[in-house]
Amino acid sequence: MALIEKKTPLRVFISSTSEDMMPYREAAQAAITRLGHVSVGMEYFGASHKKPLDMCLEAVRKCQLVILLVGMRYGDVDKLTGKSYTELEYEEAIINNIDVLTFMIDENKGLVAPKYVETGIGAEKLETFKSRLKFEHTIVWFASAQELERNVYQAITAYEPQVKEHERIKIATAQEAKQNEFREARIEQAELNMFAAAHTVEITQEAKARADAGYKSAQKEISRAEVKFEAAQREKEKAETELRATVNSCAIAEAKMNVANKASDTAEVKIEAAQKISANIDIVAALEAVLEAEDAVKSAQITSEKTAQAVRTALEERKKADAEIAAAREEKNKADIDFVEARNEREVADEKFKAIQAVKTKADEDFVEALNVREIAGEKFKAIQAVKTKADIDFAEAQKANREASEEYKSAQKIRKISVVEVSN
Repeated sequence: MALIEKKTPLRVFISSTSEDMMPYREAAQAAITRLGHVSVGMEYFGASHKKPLDMCLEAVRKCQLVILLVGMRYGDVDKLTGKSYTELEYEEAIINNIDVLTFMIDENKGLVAPKYVETGIGAEKLETFKSRLKFEHTIVWFASAQELERNVYQAITAYEPQVKEHERIKIATAQEAKQNEFREARIEQAELNMFAAAHTVEITQEAKARADAGYKSAQKEISRAEVKFEAAQREKEKAETELRATVNSCAIAEAKMNVANKASDTAEVKIEAAQKISANIDIVAALEAVLEAEDAVKSAQITSEKTAQAVRTALEERKKADAEIAAAREEKNKADIDFVEARNEREVADEKFKAIQAVKTKADEDFVEALNVREIAGEKFKAIQAVKTKADIDFAEAQKANREASEEYKSAQKIRKISVVEVSN
């Protein structure tokens, strides 16, 4: 038992003037219903806050097919555009790529009440509209409601296979457009990634340059600190040498004072000895002893004066040495302070150098990473470009298939026209 394919009903909008075309609208509705489709028209509109024209145009947009019935009235005119509702419904269908099957009353055979025949400006607009429809579409003529029902039935029956093909083409086109949009988005994202990677490379290059400059500056600061440190070391050594020399001078002066003191003590001993001798010997001997003692005293005095002079000189030299020691100590203290400052500066410079080295290392790593990211982004961009090229080729082939389908549709339209004319005859 063969399976019968279930047909998806079409929403078919019936567009025409109202009062004069009511019997024909009913005939078209009957044909649409017999075929299992859904007819849509002004008869089915309920109460709404929207304007009638807006409701008509919205209904057109929701349909897959429009049946256009043209009698001998142009119909109500929209004040804004100067066009009738029927013509605006037709244009709305064309704008939204909705197919239109057009049926016109045969003015020579059809029976039309005089009140439904347009005159004046309306008649001129109707003729213009009819001429436009004849140029754009294949027209089917009718003289009665029964004939129209038969014509509408045949036209929709011939149109149904084309609907499937149109839907297939629309779906394929929509899918292709979506895929193209997705590919374009991926390409755009890849380009953005490349730009971001290039920008990151530029930033890391600038950071690397700044780190290199800081590294060189830190090296210069370390060199200056080392020079200052070495100078402070030399000053410290010089001060220590001067301090040792001053200490030696003090020791020499103290030795000279000791010698002078010993000479003075020796002279006093000789005087005491002479005094003792003068007390124990005769006068001559005493006189001689006295003379000798006086000579000894004079010699001792001279020696004492020399010793005193030497002591004064030694004292002055010691004072001078003490002053020099104090000055040397001050210089040593200053040299120690300079040494400590130089050492601190060197430590600070070392810390800066280490920090800048870390920044430079990080900048180098970031630069390498940015280069890797840019290379990866470049590879992705090339891959997506290849996909886009393939998609463009597929899209061109799809367009070609669409054009071939359109040609087939036009051929089917011609065949339908011939068959409708034959049926009419």
